[in-house]
Amino acid sequence: MFAGNIFLTEVGARFDEARQVTEITARNIAPTAEAAGKVELSVWSVEGANNQRKDRVFSNEQKGAPGAASWTWDGRGSDGKARPRGRYVAELVMRDARGKTIQKESTLFFHDSELEQKKKFAEIEGNLAMRGGAGIAANTMVDLVDDKGQVVQSVRSTAQGNYRFKSVAAGKYKVRARKDGWDQQEAAVEAAPAAAPAKANMSF
Repeated sequence: MFAGNIFLTEVGARFDEARQVTEITARNIAPTAEAAGKVELSVWSVEGANNQRKDRVFSNEQKGAPGAASWTWDGRGSDGKARPRGRYVAELVMRDARGKTIQKESTLFFHDSELEQKKKFAEIEGNLAMRGGAGIAANTMVDLVDDKGQVVQSVRSTAQGNYRFKSVAAGKYKVRARKDGWDQQEAAVEAAPAAAPAKANMSF
C-alpha cells in the first residue's frame, strides 16, 4: 500500500564517529524492484542560515529495491578531495525503470560529530497528533520557516508522526505541517544552540 506517490520514506543521515563517515538512509516502499527503478544520491554544499545550495560535491546511484537503502559518504568530493566539515544537503532522486523522476527527497545533515553539531546549531522536534492515529500522521510534510517566510528545511514525519530538524541556526521560526485533505497547522518556536531540542507539537 502506498502513501500517494511516496516511495522513499524515513530519509535521514547520521555521522558515524568511529568510521568518520556520514550514513544516508531511506526506506523504499515500492512493491517490486522493477517499480523501484534506481535511486540517485547527490551531496550539496550549503551556505547561509537558509541552507542555500551551492555546489554538488558528490554523486552516486544504486538500483532500487524494496526495503532499507543506505549510502556512505566519507567527506570526499567526486574529485577525491576532502571537503570541509559542516552542513550539507543529501538529495535522493528516485527514477522508474524508464528513467522518469517519480520522487525527490532531501535532508540537511552535519558531517561531523554530534558534539560539534550541538555546539554550533540547534534542534527542533515534535509530534503530529491527527485524528485516526499515528498511521495517518505518517509521511506528513513539515517545513521549518524563518522570520522572513523562507522555508529553510523540510522533512516528512515518521510512522509515529514524529519529526526533527537538526543543524538549525539560532533564531525564531514557525513549524508548518501540511498534508492533503487536512488543514495546515503552524506553531511558533525559538531555536538555541547548546540546548535541549525546542518542541513544537501540533494536533489536527
